[in-house]
Amino acid sequence: MLAFTGPAAVDWHNPPPGFMASPAIKPTNFAQIPQGLDMELQRLRGIARAEFRRRTADLHERMGHEEAQKHRAKVRAELFLPALTAAVDPGSVEAQALAALGRQSGPDPVFALIEEHRAAYAEWDRLSDVWGEMAPNSPGYAEAMAASDEPGKREVAAYDALFTARPSTLPGVAALAEYLREATNRTSTDPRTVGGRTGPVYRG
Repeated sequence: MLAFTGPAAVDWHNPPPGFMASPAIKPTNFAQIPQGLDMELQRLRGIARAEFRRRTADLHERMGHEEAQKHRAKVRAELFLPALTAAVDPGSVEAQALAALGRQSGPDPVFALIEEHRAAYAEWDRLSDVWGEMAPNSPGYAEAMAASDEPGKREVAAYDALFTARPSTLPGVAALAEYLREATNRTSTDPRTVGGRTGPVYRG
C-alpha cells in the first residue's frame, strides 16, 4: 500500500488528493483511497460477523429451525453482512447475487411488501392505541381489542413476509435493509397480544 506518513500535527480531515486517513478511527497515515476503503470494509465486516455470531449463538436452543433461519436472515440484513461480504470478496456468493440483481430490471416486488406492512402497521397501531389507553375493566375495552384483532393478524403476516422476501434489484435490497432497521427500531421488549399472538410491541 502506498501511504504518506503525516507529521505529528497532521490534519487528518485534509488528506492529499486521492488519499484518506487510515485507519479511520485512529489514523496513522494517509492511504490511497481504494486500499483504505478495503481496510475499513474488512474491519466493519469483522465487527458485523462477531456481532452476528453473538446474536445467533444459541438460536436453535430457543426456537425452531424455521424461526431460527428467519431470525438469522433478519440479523444479517440489520448488520449489512451480505453487502459487506460482497464488497470485500468479489468472488463470494453474496457478490454474485448482488451482481445478478444489478442486471435485472422491472418493478421489484419488495417495495409492495414494504408498503403493505407500512399500511398494515399504521392501521393496527391506530386501533390498538384505542384500547392501549383504556383500563382492562373499562366499558368498551373488549370491543376495542376485538376491532384490532384482524388488523393485528394482517400486520403480523405482512411483517413475516418481509423476512422471506427476495429483492430483485439493488435498490430493493437497500430499501428492505433500511425498512427492517426502521421496523426493528420500533420494537419494544414488552410482550403484548397482537391478533391473538403474543409478541413484541411496536413503538409509534
